[in-house]
Amino acid sequence: MAALYVAPAHRRKGVARKLVAFVEEVARDREEKQLFLYTLTPEIYRAMGWKVIEQFGDNKFLMNIEF
Repeated sequence: MAALYVAPAHRRKGVARKLVAFVEEVARDREEKQLFLYTLTPEIYRAMGWKVIEQFGDNKFLMNIEF
């Protein structure tokens, strides 16, 4: 998953969570086993069940979720 961005006017309304859930649903339907992403804000994805698998420097993280 890459380049997920929610415009400031629409943040804190569950938009990102819905977009991520949709991507996960499509991946499950395609029988994918896991998804990966890079982020500067891992706390957002941790709250959705993603796990940090590697950290680069102080603020870049590789995360995944398994199905």
